[in-house]
Amino acid sequence: MTKAFWLRLIFLAAITLAAFAFVAQADAATLHQVQPGETLWKISKNSGVPVGILQTVNGMAGGTVLYTGQKLLIPDVYTVRHGDTLWKIGQKFGGVPTAAIKLANKLTSDYIYPGQVLYIPSPIRIPASRFTPEEMELLARMIYAESRGEPYKGQVGVGAVILNRVEDNRFPQTIADVIYQPWAFSPVYDGSFYNIPNATARQAAQDAVNGYDPTNGALYFWNPALVGPYNWVWTRTVTSQIGNHVFAR
Repeated sequence: MTKAFWLRLIFLAAITLAAFAFVAQADAATLHQVQPGETLWKISKNSGVPVGILQTVNGMAGGTVLYTGQKLLIPDVYTVRHGDTLWKIGQKFGGVPTAAIKLANKLTSDYIYPGQVLYIPSPIRIPASRFTPEEMELLARMIYAESRGEPYKGQVGVGAVILNRVEDNRFPQTIADVIYQPWAFSPVYDGSFYNIPNATARQAAQDAVNGYDPTNGALYFWNPALVGPYNWVWTRTVTSQIGNHVFAR
């Protein structure tokens, strides 16, 4: 066999290995289901992800209490290379928004440097049989209508509220029925629900479906600047506040 043949074979092998390494890295993020007796510190040690990062990407607001069966997002670990930007890194991991990467790493600017370690809350694809493309579109539209301009975590929170209602027998049992429930969501009536959602809203919908719930199981949300102190919603148990929205059970 000729030298050119062997060089071509080595080149193809290198390309194949590089592609395999990329796919393995991009698919590394997982949802971890908490087992009896597990602590956040133990999960941190086993995953190599600091406790503070686990708290941030899972919307725990500094809390450490876990419950059996709880699902935690374990982000990818990525080392910045020359020429990287947050946007480019997000694309390597399936289109993770820059805002989500900044939130996970508590970054206040887009500046990064070679050798810096970043934690990437990569999208984890759920089998399509759980929710149809049409349902995902409805979820993204409502997220966009209710929370565009809010922090990324708050946008995921809106999606989580809708999904929490689907799972709660006091509410309708499909995304469509929850969204179209009479007087449940004002964007259905003011027309903003029918705007086309952006990529961030679509990713927030995916993250919510993946099990990321920064609201701690909320069923309601509202802007306290627009809701008076005597409104019935204030009788609900507040679980968190993200941006301009209060979330409650």
